[in-house]
This record gives sequence, structure tokens and C-alpha cells, in this order.
Amino acid sequence: MILWNIVKIGEAAARITHKWNEEHPNIDFKGPIAMRHKVAHGYDVLDLSFVYSIAKTKIPELRTSILATFE
Repeated sequence: MILWNIVKIGEAAARITHKWNEEHPNIDFKGPIAMRHKVAHGYDVLDLSFVYSIAKTKIPELRTSILATFE
């Protein structure tokens, strides 16, 4: 389930408009896109402990950054 959610987050990040991206340079959308590619195309060589650490640290940071733009 974690892998599928990482793919969905990466897909959504890839759809963010260039303009919105420029207006919010503090939000890292390149990381989720790159991670999506690793999960979708390199699943046979994934380090699951690395994936878990991303899920526990980077995804909550991304969520916090995105929510802060709407406050």
C-alpha cells in the first residue's frame, strides 16, 4: 500500500502546473516525482527500508508544506 501511495503522490506532483510550482519554491515536487519513477520502474531493486524512511519523514514534510500554502 505504501508503494502504491508513493506512485499516486508522484503522479499528482507531476501534474502540478509550472506556474504554481514557481509560486511555491519551498515545496519539493521533484523528489516525489523521482521516487515515483523508482517505485514504478525499479520495484525489483527497491530498498524497502529506504522506502519506509521516505514514507515516515518526507511524505509528512511534503503534506505540511502543501497545507501551509492554504493557511
